[in-house]
Amino acid sequence: LDKLRAPGFCGRCACVNRLAQVDKLTADAVEMKAGYDKLTEDSSVQKAQLDKVTADAAEFKAGYEKVSADAAEFKAGYDKVSADAAELRVGFDKAAADLVQV
Repeated sequence: LDKLRAPGFCGRCACVNRLAQVDKLTADAVEMKAGYDKLTEDSSVQKAQLDKVTADAAEFKAGYEKVSADAAEFKAGYDKVSADAAELRVGFDKAAADLVQV
């Protein structure tokens, strides 16, 4: 291409048009490469955001599982206290019946 631009270039219309087409295609290729680079960069940013959301979701899931385990432990304790209260109630009713008979 540089030879075509050198002094002594014939300057015929067909050659000039071809040179203009080559210049246009070169400019288009540079523009397309810039667009591709921008898309690649945007894709990298989106991947980083997706990775962050995925990490946050995993952290949330771990917290949810901890809360669920704590709730199950609390329920087991509540059930034990309820059973103990029912047992005390039976003992209280028996003591009250014994006092009535006396």
